[in-house]
Amino acid sequence: MLKIIGVIILFVSVSAYGQLTSKTYKLEGTWAYKKGSGYETWSAHGNKLVGFEYRINKTGDTLKVERMTIRQVGENMMYSIGEHESASDTTIHHKNMNFKGTATKMDFINITSNTPYSITYKFSFFSKNRLKVKIRYVQKGKPAKLSLIRMKEEK
Repeated sequence: MLKIIGVIILFVSVSAYGQLTSKTYKLEGTWAYKKGSGYETWSAHGNKLVGFEYRINKTGDTLKVERMTIRQVGENMMYSIGEHESASDTTIHHKNMNFKGTATKMDFINITSNTPYSITYKFSFFSKNRLKVKIRYVQKGKPAKLSLIRMKEEK
């Protein structure tokens, strides 16, 4: 009996390792910025979420800006932003940034560079179709707030 319990505990601990929380999977889908400047798409690929951010310029062209990944590593969630692309020479290009978060909250702190300091994803209390993203550029500074609304999928 003790061996069976040991095998069950081992199986549960191994299968739980590397799995994202259900809250994280609520990001799946297309999210439009409330002010109409772009959108994000998120999709699950195995035990990680992959997202792409798109910006819409003044002429109506869509430009893929960055690739984002959320995955579980041990007790923490890791949020990575891939290469930042832009047609403009005035934009700062980031090769790669990594953020560390806790296992339960989607509050990530930058571990590879000074700016941005943190990124927080938070769903509205009354509606899972509204998302707030807060980007804090310095530790004690006022965050930039982005409001996103889930786009309905066309069938």
